[in-house]
Amino acid sequence: MAFEQMTAAAPSRIPVTALTAPTCAVQHFCIHDGPGIRSTVFFKGCPLNCAWCQNPESISPQPQLAFKAHLCVDGCRACVEVCPTGAMTAPGQWSAANCDQCRACVEVCPSQAMVGYGEERTVEDLLAELEPEFGLHRSSGGGVTFSGGEATMHPEMLAAMTARLKDQGLHLTLETSGQFRVKGLTEAMVQPGGEPDARVEAQPLWQALRRLDLVLFDLKLFTRDDHIRFCGATNVHIHDNFYWMTALAAQGRGPKVWPRIPLVPGVTDTPENLRGLAGLIRAAGLDGVTVLPYHPLGNSKREWLGEAEFEQQKMMSEEAVRVARAILEAEGLRTYLAGEEDFMSWHVIRCRSGEAECFPTGGSVLSSNRCSK
Repeated sequence: MAFEQMTAAAPSRIPVTALTAPTCAVQHFCIHDGPGIRSTVFFKGCPLNCAWCQNPESISPQPQLAFKAHLCVDGCRACVEVCPTGAMTAPGQWSAANCDQCRACVEVCPSQAMVGYGEERTVEDLLAELEPEFGLHRSSGGGVTFSGGEATMHPEMLAAMTARLKDQGLHLTLETSGQFRVKGLTEAMVQPGGEPDARVEAQPLWQALRRLDLVLFDLKLFTRDDHIRFCGATNVHIHDNFYWMTALAAQGRGPKVWPRIPLVPGVTDTPENLRGLAGLIRAAGLDGVTVLPYHPLGNSKREWLGEAEFEQQKMMSEEAVRVARAILEAEGLRTYLAGEEDFMSWHVIRCRSGEAECFPTGGSVLSSNRCSK
């Protein structure tokens, strides 16, 4: 089935009116999440647990309470007095087992010291919030970006949202960790002349991915052991997804794929890791990458959530970013900071054989073969 035809793929089995998904926020007038001016929907829930995550409130798919102690008013016990279950025993202290997430404590807090993360939103609800900006999206060359957390954890919702927004002619972008699965997808299906079978086409996640215009694909750690250590899961499916998505993009059968590397001091910015990821990107036929320098914003959120802070407390220095970019550029990649990208310059380079029909494939699940010409 042609890429354009996928926008009319079979609808989800779940009625759109019944669909909900947990979200953390919808941010407006964004300029770093794809081309133009965008609205970014942050879904809640992620299959990874990266030690440095700057949005730790988005990792769990469940609703959460957080407490900003520095904002709490001395002597105020409004949150304790309003709690219907008795879970709140003192300001900022509650029993998770007894809390029913009614958010009464959040609503009554006079200083916004109590915060709730995670709100179930419907398709219609989200569209109503996004619609006033559709004109700005179109005039600026922008659109809507799905982020998180990991938006692909909510495939039915993502399929419904992409279908409705594509009907409006909007540019759609996905920010992803790459940790997802399209069941039944084989190497033959993503090669020139191949087609997905009915089982693949029926999956809401496949339908959503094929409606996208751009995928901002994060690559964090090259080796499996490092990825498990710092992100809590292997990177096998991530690498496989990166290869098949770039293979489809090269044939004009899927969205553009733009890789990004978060630069975390002493973790992802080592020469060995950067060279490994650069090789992965070049083998996929791409020659550009965005680097995302670390900043410690996530540590404050971890404190509010009562979680352990990441050991790195300082922002990455400009010199450290320069060194990391130089390593990647020495490996043949163009490097960008977020917001600097020229997405219109995206292209897939030919492999060394110069054959126009030689598309890079591989990964340890789809195939053990990679382009070696």
